[in-house]
Amino acid sequence: MSGIQAEWKNGYPFTPYVVDMEYENLTYSSIDLSGNVSGDSSKYTAAGFSYDIVNTFANAVDVDGNVTDKVITCSLEDLAPSTIYYVRGYTTVGGVKKYTKKMWIFTTPAASELGTLTISEVTDTTLTLDCSYTVVLDTGDSVKFQQSADAEFTTPADIVATVDTVNKTFTADVTGLTSGATYYYRACITIVSETTNGDGQEVVMDWTVDVTEGDNGTITCLEHVANGDPLAITLAADTGYEVDAFTVNGVDKKSEIVNGVYTITAVEDDVALVGSFKPALTLEIANKEDKQADFNGAYFLTLDVGDAVGILIDTVNTFDSVGLITISDATVDTDLKTFTKTYASLTPGETYFMKPFITLNGATTYGDIDTFTMAWEITAADPANGAITLNPSEQSSCCADHFYILDGEALSITLVPDELYEVDTFTVDAVDKKASLVENVYTIESVEDDVVIVATFTLIT
Repeated sequence: MSGIQAEWKNGYPFTPYVVDMEYENLTYSSIDLSGNVSGDSSKYTAAGFSYDIVNTFANAVDVDGNVTDKVITCSLEDLAPSTIYYVRGYTTVGGVKKYTKKMWIFTTPAASELGTLTISEVTDTTLTLDCSYTVVLDTGDSVKFQQSADAEFTTPADIVATVDTVNKTFTADVTGLTSGATYYYRACITIVSETTNGDGQEVVMDWTVDVTEGDNGTITCLEHVANGDPLAITLAADTGYEVDAFTVNGVDKKSEIVNGVYTITAVEDDVALVGSFKPALTLEIANKEDKQADFNGAYFLTLDVGDAVGILIDTVNTFDSVGLITISDATVDTDLKTFTKTYASLTPGETYFMKPFITLNGATTYGDIDTFTMAWEITAADPANGAITLNPSEQSSCCADHFYILDGEALSITLVPDELYEVDTFTVDAVDKKASLVENVYTIESVEDDVVIVATFTLIT
């Protein structure tokens, strides 16, 4: 038969509609829905799902879905736990929503709410996890923690927790971690085979501080320190001792100790501290001339029979040259614990290194190395019928016609003839300098060697 016409109420069955609804990923607060949309896609402008907690859909919420090749998908969020929901599909035709007569039903599970995960007692290799939950755990239900190397928990490792079912809390102590490493943790709860994961938290482990200290002193600091934090290290020598050596990760840092404290401004790696202590010694030089100087030392421990203190002097800081001077006969004051020595066989202008030493029970320990430079020697004997005046003028202890001047200082030489006399000859280091005299004054701007001055005077004719 042809030409038969029929009119269907509300356009059915030619009005597109949603069929074959399915769901997955049901939690206590969300669900993912999918279905098919029948009919020609040109007949509708939108499709979705309408849901309510009553089957009359009196206060229904409509959510448009995504339609691809007549397959509609949609997610419902912010659902209530332990609640029956009624769902029906719809299409929008000509600006009007067309709802299906058929409805689907699902029930959200009880809320598997987790409290906030707390990470505490973080060290370089350990930490503690704490969390709470709000529901009663039945047989087969469980809580746990998970650890991961990435924030997405791609391959998480389960951590068994200790559960307090009375207070609804669970904890775990995690050990064997790597200092400075970054880890991610989350709490998990499983109710009726449905697992809910809490939010992940990042934690950076502290760095390890390893201390190796010798006898006769202590090195005090934190055993572990958070990444980027400062670390103050206190070095305290026992009475009569001082720091001998101190390294941080193999680098000498002794010179950077201030008032017994060395500080790392920002720790970004494991820290290895190695320190040692030695008997304290001091040594100073005084009355430094061209050949002679006074050495004043101090020690702070009691000397027994056979013990000794002394001084090493050399032109090299390794104290192994053929000219090494060992002073073992210094004058010792055992009450004041000092030792002194005047040594008069040094070389003018020479730079020396010196360090004190102490021998206790047959073992010798050396103090810190210091350096000094001797003054230059000036030889200037007064000639007949006049005098030679030097400025500055410091007479050597060795003899009357020897003077000394510090390296680099300017020297003014004034020739003072007696009345009726005048300068006849004038040499400096055997070089004639008479023509360079200005009103009988000659100046060396910077003395950098020994100076020998010879002058003669003659009658004025």
